[in-house]
Amino acid sequence: MPEFLKVMENWDGFNSVRKPRFTEAQIAKAVDLISNKAGLPSWKHEYLLKEVITTSDFPDLFGFVIDREMLARYKVAVADWKSYFKMTTVQNFNTVERHKVIGADERLPLVAEKGEYLVSETSAGHYDYKVYKRGKQFDISWEAVVNDVLGAFSDIPERYANAAIRTEAFTATSCYASATGPNVLLFGAPIVDAADGANVTNLGALPLTIANLETTLQLMVAQVDANGEPISVMGKHLVVPPAL
Repeated sequence: MPEFLKVMENWDGFNSVRKPRFTEAQIAKAVDLISNKAGLPSWKHEYLLKEVITTSDFPDLFGFVIDREMLARYKVAVADWKSYFKMTTVQNFNTVERHKVIGADERLPLVAEKGEYLVSETSAGHYDYKVYKRGKQFDISWEAVVNDVLGAFSDIPERYANAAIRTEAFTATSCYASATGPNVLLFGAPIVDAADGANVTNLGALPLTIANLETTLQLMVAQVDANGEPISVMGKHLVVPPAL
């Protein structure tokens, strides 16, 4: 195992599902011993492991070590898709409602002297969705760790962090792209908005050229909302595959 303490300098937000059985000092000593920080001979390292850490301690200690290093690796990666996706947190796996209010942002009408301020006409709708979990487990025995003098299992946390990063990236990318090009559910026929029933028409899937990019930007600027008001597009993201 690498030197976890150096890697885990910042793991704010870590919340293990395991019930703590060990203090931070005990975990630090276990990490140093498992990683053989002192550079002990293999026979002495094996002897101390068997003497200090029992097989009953192994699942908890190893779990804490894996969790922390995996989180540290996960936080290092900065995914670009997070800059143009809206993310939120839900409390459970039940179906969640997200409500949408339409109106109240159109141009304001004139109000005569001592006149009445009229109530804005609004409508509402909602979107329904739910979340699922993904995961897998790695089967490793106490004896395998003791006998791992070459560090074959030292990159387990990094592998699992990479698996999470790749899964999130694939799930996000699949919302707008597929193996054959743009996702037809988003870039095909007009989409009927689940909240207000309006058709959301795609603005085109032209080949990427300077002229077509200018055309698409003009179409974006000309968009209007349900009340016919211009939509202020504050940010624009051009997402292209590695080949482009």
